[in-house]
Amino acid sequence: MTAMTLALAGTLSTLLALILLQQASARRQRRQRQQALQHALVHSLELLQRLQKHRGLGGQNSSDARNQCRNLALELDSLWRSLPRAAGELTELQPAWQALQQHAGDFDGHCRLIERLLTLIQLFELRLSG
Repeated sequence: MTAMTLALAGTLSTLLALILLQQASARRQRRQRQQALQHALVHSLELLQRLQKHRGLGGQNSSDARNQCRNLALELDSLWRSLPRAAGELTELQPAWQALQQHAGDFDGHCRLIERLLTLIQLFELRLSG
């Protein structure tokens, strides 16, 4: 082999190694993005579940229902404060939640917030599949 052939072989092997490293990095980034979206989706579903319970308890007048409603509100507050980075769109819904805290019996307000949340859940699902 000539010096030129050896140099070319060395360059090609270096190029191949760089391509393989780039592909591995891209796969790792894709996997991390997918995991972040899955976390956002699970977090959104937890919000949805608790909002639905809060909606159901909000119109009840028993002391037990009011206590459960307050406890759910605390759980929801914690969920709103700990939004995953991939779920940034959920911050747009926080003012609606804050208003509902003051008016737990607002069934229509709960329904509107739940509809908006369902739209974002659908968006996260689309991102996961794409």
